[in-house]
Amino acid sequence: MPQSLSTTEVANHLGITPRAVTKAIHAGRLPATRTGRRWTIDREDLALHQATRTEHI
Repeated sequence: MPQSLSTTEVANHLGITPRAVTKAIHAGRLPATRTGRRWTIDREDLALHQATRTEHI
């Protein structure tokens, strides 16, 4: 299982749009790494984000 997820995979997991995930990344609410034109989110960062968020992205 990959350790990093795409914005689409994270969006599907959270039940939101990929654009909302990208906005959260740009706002600094979701840690991510940019590789070329793509963002990847570490599974551990996603789990931490889910555990600490008080409202929807």
